[in-house]
Amino acid sequence: SGVCARSSRLQSETMRTRALVLLLLACFGAECYGQAWDLLAATANLDRKKALLTDIIVQIEKNYKEFSNVTKAKRDTWFTSSNDFDEGRGTSSEKSINACGNGLPSGFNPVCDPFLGLTQACECSGKKKVDKVTVKPLDKLKDVNSVRNAANVAAFASGDSISAKYKRAEGLQDYENKLMYFGSVDGVLAMYPGVLWPYTKDEKATYGTEYTCGKNYDPRYRPWFLSASNGPKNVIFILDSSGSMTQSSRMTLLKKAASMMVDSLTMADYLGVVSFAAEAKTFLNLNFLAPAAKGFRNKVKDYIESLSPSGGTNYEAAFKQAFKMADVSYKQNYDSGCQTVYVFLTDGEQTLGSDGYAGLVQNRKFKASSGGSEDNSAAISRKEMFIIIGLGNDVAPSTPAGVALKNMACLSGGIFESVPDAISSDADSKFTTEGLILKAMGSFSRYFQTTNAIQKRDVVSYTEIYEGATFPMEMTTAAQSVYDKSDPDRWKFMGVVGIDLVTCGIEKAIFEKNPGINNPPAWPEETKFKGCMCADTYSYTTASGVVQKYDGVCTTSDWPNAWCATKNCGIKVEGNAISTGWWADCKPFGVRSELEDLLMKSGEECSQTQIDSCEIEALRPEAYRCGTSSIPALSATCNVTKQALNNWVQIPGFDNNMFTTDTTWAANPQDLAGYTDADNIVWSSDTSQCDQCVNTKMVPQCALPAKCGASGIPPIFSSMSDGAGAILSPCLSTCFLSAVALVLHMI
Repeated sequence: SGVCARSSRLQSETMRTRALVLLLLACFGAECYGQAWDLLAATANLDRKKALLTDIIVQIEKNYKEFSNVTKAKRDTWFTSSNDFDEGRGTSSEKSINACGNGLPSGFNPVCDPFLGLTQACECSGKKKVDKVTVKPLDKLKDVNSVRNAANVAAFASGDSISAKYKRAEGLQDYENKLMYFGSVDGVLAMYPGVLWPYTKDEKATYGTEYTCGKNYDPRYRPWFLSASNGPKNVIFILDSSGSMTQSSRMTLLKKAASMMVDSLTMADYLGVVSFAAEAKTFLNLNFLAPAAKGFRNKVKDYIESLSPSGGTNYEAAFKQAFKMADVSYKQNYDSGCQTVYVFLTDGEQTLGSDGYAGLVQNRKFKASSGGSEDNSAAISRKEMFIIIGLGNDVAPSTPAGVALKNMACLSGGIFESVPDAISSDADSKFTTEGLILKAMGSFSRYFQTTNAIQKRDVVSYTEIYEGATFPMEMTTAAQSVYDKSDPDRWKFMGVVGIDLVTCGIEKAIFEKNPGINNPPAWPEETKFKGCMCADTYSYTTASGVVQKYDGVCTTSDWPNAWCATKNCGIKVEGNAISTGWWADCKPFGVRSELEDLLMKSGEECSQTQIDSCEIEALRPEAYRCGTSSIPALSATCNVTKQALNNWVQIPGFDNNMFTTDTTWAANPQDLAGYTDADNIVWSSDTSQCDQCVNTKMVPQCALPAKCGASGIPPIFSSMSDGAGAILSPCLSTCFLSAVALVLHMI
């Protein structure tokens, strides 16, 4: 019996020792270093979203094909007589619903539905909607043909056939799919379920015009639209901050437009900003691009807002700095891996630097095509495109400065745009000019849309996860381009379909499958560079000159993302601010980062193939085309006029002079003469007055704002440091404490 007792004790101690070893191994095992988490269910869920998008897109493309093939006489009576196509548009006259408005005629029966949140219009019991598509035109100050464009989209993207497709998508997956919409190449937004965008007096006070409806909103410059229609890219904005930018509110208007373009990017893009006057400067003196994640975008917008016009104008310094940023990023593989576009904006002639700036840009274009960087230290492994913008009357196309800018664009195979000064100082004139600057800066988007149409890129993209402004829930937008495919050899870009889907249910499912996914990794921590690990210890001299020491932690000091020092990998540092001479972004961890990584991978496909010179010539505004001076030279078979017809800036359909008001096409034509303040409440989307946490009818319930604590996912432990000292990774801390507890138990 004694032998058996000793054997039992030995067996028990052996089992405990094994358990301790296993637990300690777990502390340094896959969960702490990162592992291939089980994301099969999440992937399958996202695949279902792709199928729903395809279903909607096929219907829109079918509708447009039938609409475009009817006779002009049939189109001219589209909303006023019966037609065989898409019966039951909403009323007996088949009119659509103008999304700009504060009311609907009887028969539409709007309801207050809590699945989009609680709003003031419903006395905090839901959001008012109808089971129809509503169509929102652009503001007329942005496009004089906005009413016609809205009628055009209403004709093929707002009838019962498309509403049925949206309704099918809305009912799946416990209402994960919220607002669904089509944004057109000419700026129209068609939404389901039908919500109204109320006219407000507040915007009248802001803009000095009649009552307006989402005046600043343009779907073409939203992240979901650009991510789907452009794909990943590198964008470097080169912005003039010389003294002349004080004239005609140029700098003020530039700041607004540039900030909107920065906000249109996503974390799949890489971003750089160069400001120039007598010298060239960058945000944080960066010599490389950075992922355009929300935190970085916000910092860049702050930098743009801080620009103060002064000094001369040095094109040469600006381009050299921009090329350096690109070259450093290419060499370190710290970029999107896709094409790079330079957006250069100036309001005057170069007054400082060498006169050879045009040759510098032309030489860069040649090297980007044949290999070799600006300083000949590395090959240019990315295709590059130049957008050159002249802002103000001093660089109008007829001026010497304007001619010089156009020639620079032609010599670099780029596109020249000209934006005149505002015709007066009133708010409407400034708003119109701001829109023109935005359109010019967004020329790179039309370049990518054309490239992708020619190459038949048909990829679903997702935005990073964000909290909606009028729908207070965390979501991503699944989006895909829509094309006119009537010519199978040359698709034409029409717009983008998007589905806002809440992510909490997907995140919750991932967490339940992988309960250790929110545990921070063990040190040394992995970085975003494969195989590159954080240094055990390092020091960093901050921008303010303070020396901070780190031991086993990442930091966010002077950078919007968590980073660490590395050894001989990552990004090499100029100077000695980082003790190891190298650094890298720490690899994010947790449910949110795993899901966002999955979302970004969906749309990461891109091509380094550039469209030919004839296609680029067709993209140039007719007044600024290069002709025989185009680089590379136009081929003898180039038919620019024909090619230009393939690059839609307006979807063909109704004549431009057919619609001047919404009376013909909208069942709820807007008469603003009798509006009062009380009318603004009828369809108000204001959520700030409502306690969203009491919304027990929200489906899924976890879609409530984060402050409501309904996600069901515990928060991520942080292993960040502000430089005050070392912090043991919580993953290791938890494991260590568990191990100690087991040892004590064995004792």
